[in-house]
Amino acid sequence: MTDPSASLLSTIRSVLEASPPAVAEPGTLRCHTLFSIPRQVKSLYPLAHIHPHDLEHNKRAASIAAFEEQIFITASWIPKQSAAGQADPKAGGDADAPLLVLAMELYLYTIPESGAAVLYVSKLDSSGFGPRAIPTAMRDSLSGEVFGDKKGFGNTLTATLSSAVTQHFTTFRHWDTDKGQAGISHVSVHILARSQRAYLFPSSPENKDKKVLSDGALIKWWRAVVSDVIVHTRDPGAPVRNAHGVQGDIDARAFYLIPGYSKAESHPLVPLVRDADSTPSRSGSAGRAEHVLSQAGWVYGHPYSAAGASCADKDLPPLPLHWQTSSFVVSSSGESSKVVQEPGSDGYDPRKVRTVPTLMPHFSDDPKTRFLDEMAGDAHEHSGWKKKASHAPGVTQEEKQNGIEKHLDLTTSEASNKRPAESSEAGGSTGGSGVPLVTLRALMRERELMDDLPVDEFWERMAFRQECCAGNAVGVLVILFTRHPSADSAAKTPERQPLSIPYKVLGDVVFKSLMKDTCEWNKITHARQLTQAWFQAVDKEVRRKGGVAQHLGHDPKDDGLIGQGVIWQDFQLVAPTDAQMEKAKQDANAGDGAKSASAPANMLSVKRKKKPAA
Repeated sequence: MTDPSASLLSTIRSVLEASPPAVAEPGTLRCHTLFSIPRQVKSLYPLAHIHPHDLEHNKRAASIAAFEEQIFITASWIPKQSAAGQADPKAGGDADAPLLVLAMELYLYTIPESGAAVLYVSKLDSSGFGPRAIPTAMRDSLSGEVFGDKKGFGNTLTATLSSAVTQHFTTFRHWDTDKGQAGISHVSVHILARSQRAYLFPSSPENKDKKVLSDGALIKWWRAVVSDVIVHTRDPGAPVRNAHGVQGDIDARAFYLIPGYSKAESHPLVPLVRDADSTPSRSGSAGRAEHVLSQAGWVYGHPYSAAGASCADKDLPPLPLHWQTSSFVVSSSGESSKVVQEPGSDGYDPRKVRTVPTLMPHFSDDPKTRFLDEMAGDAHEHSGWKKKASHAPGVTQEEKQNGIEKHLDLTTSEASNKRPAESSEAGGSTGGSGVPLVTLRALMRERELMDDLPVDEFWERMAFRQECCAGNAVGVLVILFTRHPSADSAAKTPERQPLSIPYKVLGDVVFKSLMKDTCEWNKITHARQLTQAWFQAVDKEVRRKGGVAQHLGHDPKDDGLIGQGVIWQDFQLVAPTDAQMEKAKQDANAGDGAKSASAPANMLSVKRKKKPAA
């Protein structure tokens, strides 16, 4: 059973205690952290195991298996009533009832075979009903008033929780136990920053208190949040690492790209990051944020090629299927091995070659994945394919008898997406892996075509996709975290998290309770009802499918939400008093006035017309 001290809730607690969110009103924050039961999928790198020319190899080759976990985090807010017991007049009824203010959806893929993991941040949304944030200029002075010299206010509530959730995985807390490393030594985090009015809370944009960021502002926001994750993951003395005893160096490399924008063209939209050695141009909280951003070491580009990463070939970034050969790992072990690149050469392994099929993971509902699938589907176009696929194997007599020949040149991309059990057109002619030969041939065509696609060209073509050129700017962020592997740790199948529920059940609960069109999140009274319905739906499914008896050792009573301290917990958040807020506001205004008075005025000289020559 997973150690509760290594849970996501415990990581959130550590971050909230060390860096309280900068909220302008006190209250109770209730966090729910829901996991699906790990399930095996083969869609993360669907072509990585396929040899482009060797059918016999593919008959024996096994797909790269990953264990997928859907993770869904929600945060609800209960404002603290005044001393007189008067509720906020804007509360809309029962101010003691929780109100959902934030939801976050992630997908985690653990790959035991390579000792790596991939974290995809799928959705993040707010309802607009969260507490007001303390302005950046006032946080330093108010920190002293509220906490003294012990600690200070951190970032906004949304940024703090997003950073805490991500740190749980980048510090490897999800896999490690008290007995040591669990064999996962590399984590890549993938974020697609695309501004939308609503992702998880329908009709919430109609709430005037919800702030929808522009394209550039959202990319900047995510870059700042992940910068905080990077700095705290690297630092051995950071709160999360201290609280959970995370040892050893963790290397981090960060990349961001806006398809369709060169580095210089991206600057007006998302300003480039200052060098780490430069002095912050501002002081206080803003200066610290600028310093953290520079310390993160962002590179404008992508990590899939030397050109994209602006590095030499020997310094190629570590990736889930290639991190063992990265300079960070090889320099410590002193071992290096040259990867055979030519398919016809001895020692060629299709999993180790750095081409698109082994470099770029596939996610559901992701524009990059849709484009990759479309390009792979081009391999099945009948026109001109025979000239291109000169290495495609011939048809055997046995396959002709089974009716394979007529399918060979007309196979559509749908064939490659079918599971082995679903493909029956091969008439029993299958490889040793149970995959029909017609499907193997389709996959070989796709692999050969994708091997010939330069990864830099993919990103150039990605800029012309509708998602990136229809008046929108989309930010692609990829951050790679690597640590030195332990000699005595072997990667294992991830353990089921306590009170986790089946993948389909979790998806159904999220859709029915939060995302249906009938869920109106723009009115506070409806939002309170939906929040209660969400808690009840989660509680019901956890009791039914969450393995309650196995985890608790007994059947709990129906006297409240199940799983306190395991899948949900309340956190008390402090805030300045009204008097402290007013004083800080006056001091900030006075400071701005003094700066304006002392700043030199730039006067434009008046051009005088010259007198005409006599």
